[in-house]
Amino acid sequence: MVLPSGQIAPITMALSGLGVIPPGEQAKYSQLGIRYNRDAHEQKWVQERAVTGWEHRSPMSVLVCVIGQHWRERSWARVADMVEFTNNSGYPCALIEIQDRCFQPYDALGTMRNEAIQKARQGWEYLCMVDSDVLPQPDVLVRMMNHADREGRPIVVPFVEEPGTQKPLHGPEQKKFTGSHKIRWSVLSFLLFRTGVFNPYVDGRFWDNAIGADEGYHFQRLHDIGHSISLMTDVVVPTQSAPTYPLTTQRLSQADFNSFWQQKKEWIQKMPDRRPIDPADPRVREGIYLPFHKPPCQNMIGTARCGTEMQKIDLPDGVAFKCPKCSAPKEAASVPTPATV
Repeated sequence: MVLPSGQIAPITMALSGLGVIPPGEQAKYSQLGIRYNRDAHEQKWVQERAVTGWEHRSPMSVLVCVIGQHWRERSWARVADMVEFTNNSGYPCALIEIQDRCFQPYDALGTMRNEAIQKARQGWEYLCMVDSDVLPQPDVLVRMMNHADREGRPIVVPFVEEPGTQKPLHGPEQKKFTGSHKIRWSVLSFLLFRTGVFNPYVDGRFWDNAIGADEGYHFQRLHDIGHSISLMTDVVVPTQSAPTYPLTTQRLSQADFNSFWQQKKEWIQKMPDRRPIDPADPRVREGIYLPFHKPPCQNMIGTARCGTEMQKIDLPDGVAFKCPKCSAPKEAASVPTPATV
């Protein structure tokens, strides 16, 4: 596509395929809007996202919304690592927890998801909704955003299986590691949306509560306004619990309903598990694992600890830290030159 000279176009850019943009400079270029009228460099700069991009205050940004705050073991650390990796890859990314508004089992899940939509539409280009029991790899979100941007897909989901049975939780079913496929519905454990998907719903109310809150119905609504779902079978996201189906709670006997709600209440009342995967990981503050946190140096200098903020070092087998003060080379003591006679 050749843009007429002088036409203004958005220049937010994906991190892949920018052969004429200097490596490591994509984030800087994405903050500057130019008119394409000079050379191949400007043409590539503008055309990279001229068709699918928007004039947006946070180009290629993503808000990760967790539905609830009742984290299962290890899930906080894995999602936090994913957010940190996404930011380090050049995508503005933030993580927020959507307050649990349910007073009975799943009666306000739709309200919580609508709140995520409303927050994401306040300046974010993408919305990633996740459950609090997922275990994504750090690069999952970056890979999904690259796919969404490169292929022009407004809704992208990873391959999610039911724990224990390994049953694919999407339809029509596809095999793992067979590329990307169009599907009609997916479990709601991990979803990536372009926020523009929800523009027809001006007040942000897309999801219903309890009755009518199943996946099939809502994906029919999306299909009705012209959106299909892209399943990335090469991106696998494990979950720690089987999916919950709000409609089933409406058909339980009173005794089963009370027993079910008691189990959920006991779990919900527990403190969220925000510990690191490695108990010895020093990136913890007030008991919460923060991958971006640089811990203070614990070396003793005289009678006090050093306390200098340590530098983070990414190694092939993990992360290490060093104190710039304690690890600085010591100056060799000067040796007086003997006098000559």
